[in-house]
Amino acid sequence: MQDNYKKIIQNSIAYLINQQLPDGSFESFSSKEIDNFSDAHIYHTNFITAIILETLSYLQETPELQKIKKKNVEFLLSQKNEDWSWNYWSKNAKESKTMPYPNDLDDTFCALNALYMYDKEILTGSALAKIIKLLTFVEIKEGGPYKTWLVQKKTVRWDDVDIVVNSNIAYFLSMQETILPNLQLFFKKSLQKKDIRSPYYPSMYPFLYFLSRFYPEKKSIEGILLSAQNKNEYWENPLYTALAVLALLNGEFPPQKLRKSIAYLLEAQKNNHWQAYAFCIDPMRNGQRHYAGSSVLTTIFCLAALQRYQHQLNKVQIFEKSGDIKKERYLQKILSGKEFQLPDKDLAKQGKILLEKTLSKDKTQQIPLMPYYFFSSLKSKKQTIKNSDIVLLGRANVLGWLAYTIYDDFLDEEGIPPLLPMANIYLRRLTLIFDHAFARNKFVTTFFHTVLDRIESANSWETTHCRLSVQNGFLNLEGTKLIDYGNLEQLAHKSLGHGLGPLTIFLLLGYKEKSKEFVSLYNFFIHYLIARQLHDDAHDWEHDLSKGHITFTVSLLLKKAKEKKIITTKKMEIKKTISKLHKLFWYEVIEEICVYIHNHVKKAKEELNSSSVISNASVLEKLLQVYEDGANKALEERKKTIDFLQVY
Repeated sequence: MQDNYKKIIQNSIAYLINQQLPDGSFESFSSKEIDNFSDAHIYHTNFITAIILETLSYLQETPELQKIKKKNVEFLLSQKNEDWSWNYWSKNAKESKTMPYPNDLDDTFCALNALYMYDKEILTGSALAKIIKLLTFVEIKEGGPYKTWLVQKKTVRWDDVDIVVNSNIAYFLSMQETILPNLQLFFKKSLQKKDIRSPYYPSMYPFLYFLSRFYPEKKSIEGILLSAQNKNEYWENPLYTALAVLALLNGEFPPQKLRKSIAYLLEAQKNNHWQAYAFCIDPMRNGQRHYAGSSVLTTIFCLAALQRYQHQLNKVQIFEKSGDIKKERYLQKILSGKEFQLPDKDLAKQGKILLEKTLSKDKTQQIPLMPYYFFSSLKSKKQTIKNSDIVLLGRANVLGWLAYTIYDDFLDEEGIPPLLPMANIYLRRLTLIFDHAFARNKFVTTFFHTVLDRIESANSWETTHCRLSVQNGFLNLEGTKLIDYGNLEQLAHKSLGHGLGPLTIFLLLGYKEKSKEFVSLYNFFIHYLIARQLHDDAHDWEHDLSKGHITFTVSLLLKKAKEKKIITTKKMEIKKTISKLHKLFWYEVIEEICVYIHNHVKKAKEELNSSSVISNASVLEKLLQVYEDGANKALEERKKTIDFLQVY
């Protein structure tokens, strides 16, 4: 089967090479029939070429594909306007004069998505500023949704708000780590009503595929697609089947359940390609609706579906053959514990929602499995550690995470009162585990309460010293001194529970709190948690400032703002000052924060490397890698953002 896949892909890529025009574009075909393009008109559009480039990005890289994409990129860049917008027609198409269209956001963002996936560096800061200007020009309200057409005057013909167009915009913004609640709500309501029609697309499949690239509620997409699947387990034609398969695999749909769909795609290939089907709607001809498509477009989507399916299937098979089954068994035992059962129907419903939400964000399952991962990394595994200990520590970690997630919301003045009893129950059950299940080791119970005391002391210090009042949009700085965070250890203490599982394992193995091994591991978690908190605070500084929460990042920002006379009054109007603070953050503060992150990552690695007990440090190193990479990315984005600020 693997060799057959390779042959299909190689032959199909050879077909693509033959179909690409000298300027790097691909022809688009326009037919009055959805599934028959034998008598189609030939067009030259930017749209089809952009969709092809994006989809090529999902295929495994080869020298041949690199050449196709390079020519494709050169073509798309030659077609953009000065304001970074695109038209449906390519500039040399005769239809640009005989059937002219204004530039629009669908062609624009399909091109931008493709270019960004090819090379992020193509979109400089000044380019991003121009792109944001395009959006603000046609926004219905701040944060979307957005109109389709880039026209100066308001007209009925060019005034629509299309769900598919907005999904392509939202995907681009998601790649910039920007999520707009207005757009998310727009998609959610449309899916609930099953109102996913578009005047530009003849079926729901392009939209559901586009949406699946970024939309978090994958189950709603999955439900619509599975209800539309025919009894032979495919969708209408090869193009729609490929789009449906990709949309499902963009979620967590089991690839094993798509075998018949894939078999249908394989059967449908003829002469190294798949035939054209309607992807979007073209201009009318002689009063009759026409559809755009091409055999190249169908072929690209089918190849992407086949490769994604094979990749996902391989992952499942590797998982089944590897020790991950053992990991999965631990996970099931941890999460099936009676500790997560709550005493009444309302609490149980709320608890289930919170648990699912928490675990869905934890892609590597570090919250329940941190004790398991850590124990697996040790050189010697003494008999004092039982499987039941690892399971209990996993449950304890989840209970602590759930309880303090709720408490943290209250400390941040965003708490939900009905959840408070649930937090209390979780904390009691967490305490019960350490006071009873591990009562055989007095050092464990003593250390557990020491950690809880440090967490509460850190929370008390933060709420006492790191809060300023905000009234009517003014931050009150009168009579206050900016916080001295010292060596930043306070940042780690509030999250110290995350290291409790591994540290408990060391105590169960007989290491004392003052032993070199224990101190090294404790210091590792201190530096790791500082780096994590700095990373989070750097992302959230604007929200924190608006609430009067003076994190280390906000404190540094306000200190520099005072030094530069950006703040000269005892009460700062946030809305008027925020743009200056943005510039100050990107010009100066982010560099300093990144230096702190890199320093603490380095210190954490040094503590890890000094351990004589850990043989496989990859799990703990991955914890650090997230924040080291985040700091590096922030420094890379700094130049782009400064360019953006100079233009926007």
